Amino acid sequence: MSVAERLETCARDWLAFAETSEAKLLGVRREEARPLLAARMQEAPGTLENLFRGRLKGLPATLYEKARREYIRAAEREIRKLENDLAIARAGHSDADFIDACEIEAHLTALRAIVERRKKVKRAT
Repeated sequence: MSVAERLETCARDWLAFAETSEAKLLGVRREEARPLLAARMQEAPGTLENLFRGRLKGLPATLYEKARREYIRAAEREIRKLENDLAIARAGHSDADFIDACEIEAHLTALRAIVERRKKVKRAT
């Protein structure tokens, strides 16, 4: 796999995560969230569609950077949600709440580590 293909795969994966997160937040399907995500990124919905279908002729550095920013934004929103869930689980007094808290804590730790790594990724050239 070439460097260009790896960058395109990263951008596609990041946007898939951001799209799924946006759809979950709005209570719509991923396809319905795509135009909203594209508008926030100041990109045409067709550009994202072409990226997902592997039909882009090249991946502009600006699109790669926007995809990275949207991924981080969605991941940080997920972290806030998990922190809230963790606080609720910790406030409970049953063994099930303790197990939930442990699982949430593990997910939260993993997601924070991923976000920190992604923030350090250098911009595509």
